[in-house]
Amino acid sequence: MTGNLSSLRVYDGSPLATATAGNDPTSVKDLSQSFLHMLTVQLRNQDPMAPMDNAAMTAQLAQLNMVDGINRLNTSMTAMMNQMKAASLIGMSSAVGRMALVPADSYEFSGSPVRLAAALPKSVAKLELTVYDASNRQVDQVDMGSHQAGTVDLVWDGKDGAGQPLPAGQYRAVWSASDADGRLVFPSAHAPVRVSALGAETVDLADGRQLGIEQILKWLDT
Repeated sequence: MTGNLSSLRVYDGSPLATATAGNDPTSVKDLSQSFLHMLTVQLRNQDPMAPMDNAAMTAQLAQLNMVDGINRLNTSMTAMMNQMKAASLIGMSSAVGRMALVPADSYEFSGSPVRLAAALPKSVAKLELTVYDASNRQVDQVDMGSHQAGTVDLVWDGKDGAGQPLPAGQYRAVWSASDADGRLVFPSAHAPVRVSALGAETVDLADGRQLGIEQILKWLDT
């Protein structure tokens, strides 16, 4: 066993040996080297009548190598995630200027039908959409009937309750719902807002808000 260990480097305490540029005393590589150095010294000075446990020392070295492997895996996974984010960002670069359904109750009506949506936390027996103009005057109400939990889409035609076209401008959509027992259910309103800028994990909207990309319910063609 002494012959096999003779090739191992012995710790050198000289300044030149300890001041090597780029060494990190906390890295697994340097810890492994330090462990081997100490192991060599211990073997040379061990009591022949009570030799050290080779299995225990080997297990310690294996643990260090396992930690090194985990660190390398984490580094690889981090690099992979960064590449995926970059690829996703490039793929979504065309989204700037597009309309997206995001959490909002107000929207701009230009004269064309508007895509609206409500997210229901549970099934409802009755769902209604009430539309208000910029003066907070009710201009339309739509009975949507019963719906299961999930997203409910509606294309608002831009007409009032009498079927007359409404002028372009800012409008507000208010959703109300109740379950089979008559208890109120509070849907989350989603309205179209234009995306003005795109970040790695966020979007800037034309209304001045910044949301996480995961908050976009749907991308709209127009």
